[in-house]
Formats: sequence, C-alpha cells, structure tokens
Amino acid sequence: MKVRPHQEGQMEFSIHSEVVNLYSKLLDSQTLFRQMGQVEFVTQPKEIIYRENKLILYHYQSKLKKAAQTPLLIVFALINRPDILDFSPDHSLIRNLLEAGRDVYLIDWGYPSAEDKDISWSVYIKRYLKNCIKKIKQKSAQSSMDLLGICQGGVMSLCYASLFPQDIKRLILISTSVNFQTEKDILSLWAQKIPIASLRERPGNVPGSWLAQAFSSIRPFQVRGKKYLALLDHLSAEKPDQAWLKDFFLLEKWQLDTPDQTSLAFTQFIQWFYQQNSLIQGKLFLEKDHIDLKKLNMPILNLAARDDHIVPPSASRALKRYVQSKDYSFKTLPSGHVGIYISRKTREQLPKLILSWLKDRDGKVW
Repeated sequence: MKVRPHQEGQMEFSIHSEVVNLYSKLLDSQTLFRQMGQVEFVTQPKEIIYRENKLILYHYQSKLKKAAQTPLLIVFALINRPDILDFSPDHSLIRNLLEAGRDVYLIDWGYPSAEDKDISWSVYIKRYLKNCIKKIKQKSAQSSMDLLGICQGGVMSLCYASLFPQDIKRLILISTSVNFQTEKDILSLWAQKIPIASLRERPGNVPGSWLAQAFSSIRPFQVRGKKYLALLDHLSAEKPDQAWLKDFFLLEKWQLDTPDQTSLAFTQFIQWFYQQNSLIQGKLFLEKDHIDLKKLNMPILNLAARDDHIVPPSASRALKRYVQSKDYSFKTLPSGHVGIYISRKTREQLPKLILSWLKDRDGKVW
C-alpha cells in the first residue's frame, strides 16, 4: 500500500511532536533530578546509645506500651544503607514494628574510610555485633533478644547465632542467602569470577560506586530503563502524582548511597560465601571459631521475595536442612529485593507477618 504525500507529512509531524514532547519531559526530569538532593527521609524518632569506629547503634523511641520486653535488633547489610526500612511515614517497616509495641534497635554500619581497609568479617561479627548486643542486653535488662537480619545482615546474623546462640531468642531473616551457588543466582555467577587476590592488592577499600554499578548491571532494563519510562509516564500526566515522584527520588537517593566496603571483609565475604559456599559445607571459620548452622535451635522465620534478583528464594530456602530448629517457617512474598519493603503489595504484609509470628511465640520458653 502506497503512502500518500499528505499522509507522509502527517506521520513526520506526529513523530516530530513525539520527539519534542519526549525531550520536554526529559528536561523536566533533569530539573527534578537536581532537586533530588533536597528530598530527605522522614524517620522515626531514635537515640544513639552506642558508637564504635564508624558504627552507630540506635534505639527507636516510642510512647506506646511495649507488647513484649524482648528487644528486637535489626542488622542490615554493609553494602546499602538501612534507610529503606524507614523510607517514609507511609512506607516504614520500623514504624509498623514500633506501633505494635516492639522495642526496636538498629545497627548503622556507617561509611568505612581508608583506615578501615583491614577490618575483617570476624571483627564485624565477634566484636562490633557482639558489643552492640551486649549494650542492648544492659539497657533492656534482658538476657536475650530477637534478631532480624536483612540480606547480608542476615548472613551476619546466622554467623552470630551460631557462635552465641544463648543471646538470640528468635531469629528472623529477610532475603538472606544460605546456599550461595543456586542455579538462578545471577549475582553468584558474577561474584565467582571476581579476582580476589588482585582486588585485595589494590589500595584503599572497595568503592561503593563500583558495587552500585555492578548490581544495576544484573538487570539493566528493570533497574534503569523500566523505572525511567515509568517516570516519564508520570511526568506526562496532566497532574503528576507528587507522592509517587517523591518516593521515586527517595529511592534513587537510597540506591545511589552505597558505602565503600572494607577491602578485607568484602573479599572474605566473596571468597568464603560465593566462591567456596563454605557456610552450608560446614567449612566456615572466623579465626578459630567454627560457624555451625546446626547450633541454631531457636525459632526461625525465613522470608524471601519471590522476584528477588539479588537473593533468589532458592538461595534462602536451603536453610531448613542445615538447622536444628523445631520451629522453622519459610515464606515468600510477591515482590523484589527492594520492593518487599516499599511496594504496595508487601509494605503492609511484611510487618504483619513478622508481628504475627512474634506474637504467637511471646511468653514461650524454647
């Protein structure tokens, strides 16, 4: 079928209009990006109760009556910041825990500097985490606590619970790898190729910007292209959804805020867990202390995100066969690695699941 001259002109005009419209939207988005630094997280009230090196231990403040005396310590990953857990007043796992009467503490690992290059995985577990738990036990006058480990922080929690099971009453894990070499683990395939020796020899720490770029390259369209297309759609609306735009830029701010990693701890983590899969093989030692998952006999709630591309559910599901807990639960939620905390599908479901699980076990002796 031939296209008539006037039809060609209409098509060219239409294409030209779309390009101009798209360019205008991009200019608008650039203006919004420049304003991104002005967007701040509105967090729940908290106080600093302990510091060590770059680490800060927070205790969240609440005027509500405590539902249980057992404190709850949240251990987040070293690689990202814990702000995603207290993202905004409407999307806050921590707020939900506080409103249910839980006594919440959080470790902020801070930003390692060049002088921290030789801090090991063992120091993070046996010194920093242990000292935080000691401080919480003193402040709460409790002999044990609930431990909520998230992503890499979940791996740290598993190691700690193996070494000091008497300190942990109940263990909750979110997006925590146990088997680091499952078939669908794209991050594992990447990590297994990292040249540990040359990385360790380079001066300074492992740059956070390098890690952020590596993570985004795993699913480039979903991580970058898809979300910016969604941004353009919202900008094209007659009345842009300001709440959605604010959340978008808060998330951008969080994703770009990736701390550097201490060279020794990072290379140990990659080598021991991803390359050697030592945790489930029973070959992991922190100095002379053996990390034995069979020592975990406390109640365990293990949660995974169904569409997680960083920690696929198969990497978490394996835990059951290695622990001795008689009260073990594994559940998946319909979201991704980050969406589990802030998506409309799961931002209310996640805290309800955790709180219900804890409430069912309050007052019981294990």
